[in-house]
Amino acid sequence: MRALAGYGGDKKHCFHKDDWKKTKCHATVSGCHSPISSLYDRDVPESPGKHCTYYRDRTKWPKDWQGYSYCKGWNNQPFRRDATFKQLFNCSGGGYRDMTLRDIMNNQYECEEKHWITACLNATLFGSQFSYEPYQIVQMYHDPLKRPAAFYFFTNFQENYYS
Repeated sequence: MRALAGYGGDKKHCFHKDDWKKTKCHATVSGCHSPISSLYDRDVPESPGKHCTYYRDRTKWPKDWQGYSYCKGWNNQPFRRDATFKQLFNCSGGGYRDMTLRDIMNNQYECEEKHWITACLNATLFGSQFSYEPYQIVQMYHDPLKRPAAFYFFTNFQENYYS
């Protein structure tokens, strides 16, 4: 809700990846279907997001101080590409959750996990420009009531750029 409130810098916009007109929508899980109102005379910044295929190349991942590729996950803790999905999201294992971030992103498996990793990578790469912090993405993943809407938002409204 903070992205929708007041005149602050937290108000951001995004657009559905299939909308060629790029109609601006509120860049939040709850507001992604709401067109931006023109209540203010200034334009609101975009909440940027890259597509899963962008992160196939490890050189496009954020780098830590030692030059290693990483992604922030639960508790905003950084994880390198050889960490597993279950480590990044602090969840139980099984299936794709036991695979490394590198394997999921390099092989582009058709699984939900790659989109959740992409959301965390976008939050890590873009920081405060993105709609959510990595720990908030993890919280939505764990919340069965928020998870479907969050997944729809991240895959359709935040994975807009391929390069």
